[in-house]
Amino acid sequence: MPRSAILSIFAGALLFLVQTNVAAQVDSSYVERYNHPLSIKVYTQYKFMELEHQYGKIEDSFNSNNPMSVGVGITWKKVSVSGSVSISPLRDKKRGKTKSFDFQHHYYGQKFVSDIFVQHYEGFYQKDDETNDVLAICPDINVTRYGGSGQYIFNNKRFSYTAAFNNNARQIRSAGSFHLGGNVFYTRITSDSSLVYKDNYKQKNLQVGIVGGYTHSWFIKRWYITASLTAGVNLGTDNISEFYRSKVNVYPSVLPRIAAGYYGDDWTVSVSGVFYNSSLIKTKEDKLNLSSGLVQLSFTKRLDFKSKFLDKITFQ
Repeated sequence: MPRSAILSIFAGALLFLVQTNVAAQVDSSYVERYNHPLSIKVYTQYKFMELEHQYGKIEDSFNSNNPMSVGVGITWKKVSVSGSVSISPLRDKKRGKTKSFDFQHHYYGQKFVSDIFVQHYEGFYQKDDETNDVLAICPDINVTRYGGSGQYIFNNKRFSYTAAFNNNARQIRSAGSFHLGGNVFYTRITSDSSLVYKDNYKQKNLQVGIVGGYTHSWFIKRWYITASLTAGVNLGTDNISEFYRSKVNVYPSVLPRIAAGYYGDDWTVSVSGVFYNSSLIKTKEDKLNLSSGLVQLSFTKRLDFKSKFLDKITFQ
């Protein structure tokens, strides 16, 4: 794995540790926190990446072929540990094989939300957008993307991101909030012959921009649904070595999220999705969009459990 990717993971972990110390007062008539110190989550998840490319009059779509994975997570008060394994037999062999490292950390605090991406995908397949048939296997396409974003949640006393996506609280009345922040992303794409960009098979892109949007949670009895849309306006360049002297272009990006589920007294079942789409090339004759997503189905059980040992090793 590239050294820069390792540094990104370290930076993401550091950011997480800093943010977990940020506390916020909550309006208890809108958000109800669970008092159970221990929770166990079992989940299935699916990650994917897609390239949409237009070169002149030719339009192509390239997709990864990842299997689903199953995992278990344990949370003791504010400390969480989780892990998952892929179910390789579920991979469609007709669509080739994708080797991937996809680290995503989505932090949902009461005042802040942040996202860290460290992604590397090798091997895609080309499909027909109308019939979804496989047109070609493209093991030569490699995509690396890493970066992240952070946003401040304005209505943080009545709206809770963590209730919808972490399930460690309950949004008991409908509420929403605007959010605003920034992001930075680096993307590198290489190909031997399947993907052509200006008669070249390599493309690098660095983007820095402003992001913002709105999120709303609807609560009906014990059911909830949360929808979020974040849009960004980024300044970017392909000439990274001379960033300050090279031509800077404007690129759009969008990061939608959605979650839905049912709150029990000491358990929650939920489904959620986080997606990120960014434009990497946008000219009259050439366009390239990169999309990735994470979809998760989970069941969380909370337990009243006391442990002096866990209190000591987690510094509670």
